[in-house]
Amino acid sequence: LRSGNQAESVDSNGYVRENNETSEEGNHTTEDGLIYRIYSEESYAEITGYNGNGKNLIIPESLDGVPVTSIGQQAFVNCTTLESVEIPDSITRMGYWAFSGCSNLKQVKLSKNLKYINMDCFSECSSLESIVVPEGVTQLAPGAFMHCTDLKKIELPSTLEGIYEHIDEMKKSKMKENLINDKEQAFLSKTLATIETNAPIEIG
Repeated sequence: LRSGNQAESVDSNGYVRENNETSEEGNHTTEDGLIYRIYSEESYAEITGYNGNGKNLIIPESLDGVPVTSIGQQAFVNCTTLESVEIPDSITRMGYWAFSGCSNLKQVKLSKNLKYINMDCFSECSSLESIVVPEGVTQLAPGAFMHCTDLKKIELPSTLEGIYEHIDEMKKSKMKENLINDKEQAFLSKTLATIETNAPIEIG
């Protein structure tokens, strides 16, 4: 968050809307129950809620001709019907508690263009067993996977330095233990990936 006279333009994700853009009046709803808003000045859509009852949800890359780039605060909170969610690569940010309390959510495919996984984004997703955090994500906010009691495997990206900035703030949990135990291996993987990327290629 930024301070000062920009505070009034902080959006539902905890991000400042630099141009103070406003949405069109009211929410829109798709046939599948996705509730969204269009920000016409910047030409993007934000998912703000869900009133559907489908178990497997694929969030569209665009709505009404504009890209869907954001999932708002508490958009899917306590949605216990969801078992799988596919988040398109058009999504660049997700708000606080976006999927918190989705207790039957087992599978999540994250956008490859995320940079940050927000506070309590997947907290209380007690059925989630594994997740791949995509390359490019630099920070995992406190509580992002809090009380995900079935989470046994998390694949971390080579851009993960920021993930460990708040590790001491996390409460004692299996998730915290796994992150600490996997830290050395994760950074080794980053080193190996860098070496492989920079290696000369011989042709012929």
